[in-house]
Amino acid sequence: MTTWGIVALVITAVSGLTATTTEILEYREEKQKEKLEAAREQERKKILSEIQSNIISSNYPLIPFQLLYTLKYLATTPEIENTMSNSIVNKSLVKTEYLKLVGTAKLSDEPFNYEEESPNKLHCTIKDTDSLDNLIQKQELIKIPDSIKVEIFTEQSQLTPDIVLKTNSELTKRTVKELRIYDNTVYQDTIAPHWTLTTSQEKVFGVRDLLRSRIKVRASFFISDRTNDQEYPRFTNFLLYFGDNPTNLLSFTLDELLSKQATHREDEGESFFKFENELAKTFFQKLILEFEINITDEIYNNQIRQFAS
Repeated sequence: MTTWGIVALVITAVSGLTATTTEILEYREEKQKEKLEAAREQERKKILSEIQSNIISSNYPLIPFQLLYTLKYLATTPEIENTMSNSIVNKSLVKTEYLKLVGTAKLSDEPFNYEEESPNKLHCTIKDTDSLDNLIQKQELIKIPDSIKVEIFTEQSQLTPDIVLKTNSELTKRTVKELRIYDNTVYQDTIAPHWTLTTSQEKVFGVRDLLRSRIKVRASFFISDRTNDQEYPRFTNFLLYFGDNPTNLLSFTLDELLSKQATHREDEGESFFKFENELAKTFFQKLILEFEINITDEIYNNQIRQFAS
C-alpha cells in the first residue's frame, strides 16, 4: 500500500471515529436535556400542587371537626367466643359456629392504611347496629375511650395550643361503625363527631393553619389491672375531617402512626378521675394512648385531601 493509501485509510478511520464520538455526545446531550426537562416538569407540578393546596386550604375552616379512627387490639378467646354467640356476623365469612379457615385478608381502602392479616381460624365482620350497640352496652370487646383530646399548636404558637378539642365516652356511643376480627386481633372503626372547642384567640382557623403545626392526641381508656401491654389498643388509622360537609381530610400513614404513638398507665397523681373505693382502684386503671406529630410541608401537601362540594 502506498503512503497516500495509508494516509487515506487513517483519515477515513479518524473521520469515522469523529462521527461516532459526535453521535455519542449528541445522544448524551439529548438525554441530559430530557432529564432536565423531566426535572423541571416535576418541579412545576410540585409548585402547582402547593399553590392549589394553599388556595384550597386557605378558603376552608378547620371547624366543624370530626374524627374517624381505627383501633387495633388483642382480645381474649372467651371475649371472642361470647361476641360471636351474641352478634350478627358477616355470614359469608362464618361457616360453622364462629370458626373458619380463611387464609390472608387484606385491609386496603384509600385513604385507609393497608394491613395484612393471616388468621388461622376466624375472620368475620360485625357492623350491624344492634350487635354493636349490644357490645357497647355490655362493655364487651369494644373499646370506647373515656375521653379524647386533640390539641393543635400552630406554627406561631408551638408552646400553647391554639385549638383544643375534647370529647368523651357519652358522645361516642353508637359511633362504632365496624369490627373486623382475625383470630384474636380486633380492628375497630369509630367516628367521633361531637366535640367541645376551646381556642386561644378569636379567630377563624383555616386548614392553611395546619402547615408546620403540631398535633397532639391523648385518648384514655379504662382497663383491667390484669391487662398486659400486648393487649393495649393502637391507632392504625387516624383521619381528621374539617369543615361542614366535610370539605377537607388529613390522614396519616401507618408508619407515622406507629412511630409517633405511645401508651402508658396513668399515674394516680395525673388522674382526673377518682375511684370511689380502693377495691375499684385495685381492678381498674387508666391507660393513656398518645399520638403527636409535626405537620411538615410534605405531609401538608400530600396528605390533605379535598372533598368535592
